[in-house]
Amino acid sequence: MSTTSTPVRARVEKIAEVTPGRSLPVSVMSRVSGVSIASEVIAGPTTVGGRVHARAMDATTAMTRYADTIAARDWAGLAALLAPDVAVRLLHTGEVFDRDGFVALNRDYPGPWTFTREQVTGAGESAALRARVTSGATTYHLAAFGTVAAGLLTEVVEVWTDGVGEAGPEPQHHGIDYVEVPVPDLEAAERFYGEAFGWRFRRYGPSYAAILAPSGRGEVGGLAATGEPGASTSPGRPLVLLHSADLDATLAAVRAAGGTVVREPYAFPGGRRFHLTDPGGTEIGVWGR
Repeated sequence: MSTTSTPVRARVEKIAEVTPGRSLPVSVMSRVSGVSIASEVIAGPTTVGGRVHARAMDATTAMTRYADTIAARDWAGLAALLAPDVAVRLLHTGEVFDRDGFVALNRDYPGPWTFTREQVTGAGESAALRARVTSGATTYHLAAFGTVAAGLLTEVVEVWTDGVGEAGPEPQHHGIDYVEVPVPDLEAAERFYGEAFGWRFRRYGPSYAAILAPSGRGEVGGLAATGEPGASTSPGRPLVLLHSADLDATLAAVRAAGGTVVREPYAFPGGRRFHLTDPGGTEIGVWGR
């Protein structure tokens, strides 16, 4: 028997049995018992009486799968979520992609990257996705807004932020920027602060470990080994560091105000710094690029 003589319902059931989990073609528009087959695009097969049946997919489910297929690099799965005439608009660049173009954009994007779904919310035919993409040391945040019809995404609008690097925001001039904690045993201190407070570190050689900000963007302080040649701190006395946009001008201002420079400006991997004591004898540091 030719397929043209097979009843539509039987043909649809056969497709679902052979390829469970795949979307039914949008071109299948026939109605059987008053139900539009096109409105039954698979949102995840259900089994009733041993047979596989499709059910409609709302926008929240579609956008969740949209994020998860990109994260898994499942390009066939991504294409299956998009209507043949879908328009994907990137507002931050002004570009508009069709289905094949958008799949290719994601598939061919260079370099290692990680896509993380953070939140999906919506109702009925519309839903919004919040996610982030990490590529190397840079993180991008994005919002995507999807619309579905007949169980497929017919329009997606994405808005991306500029990339945010590990360095985090620029420090403020003369603001408290950093705290160095002197430690006699760097490995023991890393273990203690990591276990007690969940701190994470970035090593700069055998005698210094930067303390990463809780957000992962930049550093908020450091563990400095004492007893090393040129150690920046004294045992038992944490050192507060300010940032200066003009280190030489700040040095002159400290002297003019009656401060005592106890360590002249010197170079370190991030720039230059000097140490001073205030009239009460408290030592702090100032750094700049």
